[in-house]
Amino acid sequence: MFCRSLLKPHRYKGGIGLSVHSRFLQDSGLLRLSVFAVVPAALLLASISCAPKDSSKDPNPAQPPQPAAVDYTGAIIEIESDSQLATIVEAADICVVLLYSDDCGACHFMDPFLRALMQRFGENLIVCRVDCDRLYMVARKYKPTGYPTVLIIKDGREFDRLVGTRSMYSYTTAIEEAIAADN
Repeated sequence: MFCRSLLKPHRYKGGIGLSVHSRFLQDSGLLRLSVFAVVPAALLLASISCAPKDSSKDPNPAQPPQPAAVDYTGAIIEIESDSQLATIVEAADICVVLLYSDDCGACHFMDPFLRALMQRFGENLIVCRVDCDRLYMVARKYKPTGYPTVLIIKDGREFDRLVGTRSMYSYTTAIEEAIAADN
């Protein structure tokens, strides 16, 4: 028995081998393969069982993932959502956030500065990068007036804002002031 809706002719143009297709279908767990037939100029799947795997026969049922403690020190964190940024900013004593755009040429030169700041201040500093073209909600919240914009956030609040490309001395002194400041 096979599902005709899944058997659409597919023109094989090369690139991905037949073994990759079969491995994907076997690993997905939704389809079990019986036979693959390769026809010139078309890849047809034959004898596909449409039933999902029976999970009751699994001797080791999947455990729900346990939340792990996340260590944000030691790497530049590429922010994927506004909630991730909010979590990091609230958890960190001092956080440096780079607001950038892919269209900005100067923004691509900021990584060496950020790495040097991480080396200099070590575990006292968490460094994040936010692509404001993708995460427009973060851009609406922090309202960058130009790119690159570097925010120094202390105890969840914006301490300093450096717009445009600056010298290493400017970034270093701003972070040192944030560390020295008492709230």
